[in-house]
Amino acid sequence: MRPGRLIAVATAVCAGVWMFGFLVPWPRDSEGDPPHGVALLVYATTLIYLFILAMTLWLGGAVMIESWLKRRTRLR
Repeated sequence: MRPGRLIAVATAVCAGVWMFGFLVPWPRDSEGDPPHGVALLVYATTLIYLFILAMTLWLGGAVMIESWLKRRTRLR
């Protein structure tokens, strides 16, 4: 999968979960706190998104450096 598409899909999923967490009215407990399941879903999705973003950028950077080194060694 291409890095741009992977980041786009991960961003759309994360944004959808955050929108679900904030905009959809969901039941609250007697103290007015949100359900722990929804809060955990938003938290876990955000962590997974940040992991995917970091790995995609790290691998993309490694590929760019590798191609730069190949071009540089060919010029000599």
